[in-house]
Amino acid sequence: MDIIITFRTSFLDPKQSVEIRDPHIIGRKYLRGNFAIDLISSVPWSSLFQTDNQSLNFFLDSLGLLKLLRLSRLYSTVQRSNLAQDIKVYLKVIMMAIFLLVFMHVLSCIWFFIVFQ
Repeated sequence: MDIIITFRTSFLDPKQSVEIRDPHIIGRKYLRGNFAIDLISSVPWSSLFQTDNQSLNFFLDSLGLLKLLRLSRLYSTVQRSNLAQDIKVYLKVIMMAIFLLVFMHVLSCIWFFIVFQ
């Protein structure tokens, strides 16, 4: 769903300061940008390619971690929004808390993998 929505979401052209609503231009920009990362992270590769090779299964499962790169787009979205400055500050604090929680979760998973595997 995220890929479909992103293909249909307009964007602001920084050079002309005009909102681009043409689906073909939006699609081309998305295909040149984050589409590959979104596609790789969205497909359940380990379900499609079931093998007995544990290292390959681990690698296919790890491709889902690319979803974390989507969080980085959240910062630029808040920066470019037309919200009041005080609301942007609150959103940045919330984003910082989310990034901190995700970072702690990833470190905990790595720690669990190192200790118990």
